[in-house]
Amino acid sequence: MPTRLPQRAGLEGGIFVTEANRAAFRTQAGFCRAMGAPFTATVLETLSEVLNADTRTGARVLNWSGDPMAEALTLRLCGGLHALARSGKDDALGGFLDLVADRVHAAD
Repeated sequence: MPTRLPQRAGLEGGIFVTEANRAAFRTQAGFCRAMGAPFTATVLETLSEVLNADTRTGARVLNWSGDPMAEALTLRLCGGLHALARSGKDDALGGFLDLVADRVHAAD
């Protein structure tokens, strides 16, 4: 069952506390798993672990100051990754999706 999100921490010393954004990925993963979408759930869980501020996407997502659930941040990122994967324009994305597929099959 999906867990509740922690309260949003806001800005502290100019650095946005990102745990609520990571928690949104885990919460949405729970919803996806409950609805029978284990691959999407695993993508979301993996993103909650691997996103970091070293990339523009990671920094943007982790520093998102809005409500990540209400604004569908997690599903928007998944949709963007799906479109990018289908376009074939990013070879590195294939490695990420292979990692996800391995995790899904390991859970079976």
